[in-house]
Amino acid sequence: MKLKIEQLSRHLSEHFFPVYLVSGDEPLLVQEACDQIRSVANKKGFTERELLHGDKGDCDKLLSASETMSLFAEQKIYEFRLAKAPTVDFCKAFLSWCENPPDDQFLLISCAKLDKKSMNKPWYKLLTKLGVHIEVWPVDAKNLPGWLAQRATKKGLNLDAEALNVLAERVEGNLLAAQQEVERLSLLYANGDAISATMMREYVGDNSRFDTFELLEASFAGDAKRLTRILTGLRHEGEAVAKINGLLTYELRNLTKMAWDCEQGEMPAQVMQKYYVWGNKKDGYGKSLRRYPLNVWQRILARCLELDKMIKGQQKGDAWTAMESLLLQISGNGLWKAR
Repeated sequence: MKLKIEQLSRHLSEHFFPVYLVSGDEPLLVQEACDQIRSVANKKGFTERELLHGDKGDCDKLLSASETMSLFAEQKIYEFRLAKAPTVDFCKAFLSWCENPPDDQFLLISCAKLDKKSMNKPWYKLLTKLGVHIEVWPVDAKNLPGWLAQRATKKGLNLDAEALNVLAERVEGNLLAAQQEVERLSLLYANGDAISATMMREYVGDNSRFDTFELLEASFAGDAKRLTRILTGLRHEGEAVAKINGLLTYELRNLTKMAWDCEQGEMPAQVMQKYYVWGNKKDGYGKSLRRYPLNVWQRILARCLELDKMIKGQQKGDAWTAMESLLLQISGNGLWKAR
């Protein structure tokens, strides 16, 4: 069974399975989901807990536990915190455990986001048959103010809309910092007057964290203000402009292929489905395909080659300024017009 994190509370109030997997690249939400599952397990009598990290020695412990059963054993949680996707040793131990899951043992597994290859393996198919997989997704910029509002309300904070937007800007991409700021503000202003945007700017520093994927997302979606802020943040964090250009070139090649298909008469929705464009990418790609025709995307792609030469010192110019100019053109900023 697969669940969204929003469905977890209701599920746990009605059901409890012998194994739960929580995966995703948002540490705070993964941690909170695990805390919630562990709390219910404790109430079910699983009071003993062993924390493991998935190396061979840890996997051998699980193998031994699955082979040794005792009438007097306490109900025990085996919690695996895996830095990456499950290893071969883990998969072997897990498959052995699943052959006859002991009633006095419960598995809680957390790891980074799983790819399709991992989800097609026998261990994963058996897990979703025997237990539950909760996929955790980052809170995007559009939904972040709402997410913060819910957290703030629970802490007795009264934030006006502008204050929420200021807080969202300063913690975007860093939910751990977001939670810490809400906790800190609750110590100062819980159950008090509304917090204004001015007060928020005074008390909350800039803790935002971004990655290149968010930068391209903002560019294709046409959000010039956000892409400029993300690009500035990446530059200050030491991101390599060459890395950004490499990923941008890859995405633009795909977009140019899609623009070609659209020019042949296919609808953008059909083209995106054919090229497996899903999730957060779908909105940005759809807007981009409607923004410019094929010949403009071809010229934009050619600018990536010019930028590459600039990065390598084969052409004069400032690479970061050129990158910002290119991304603004992609976004359809008013300074640029499709010709």
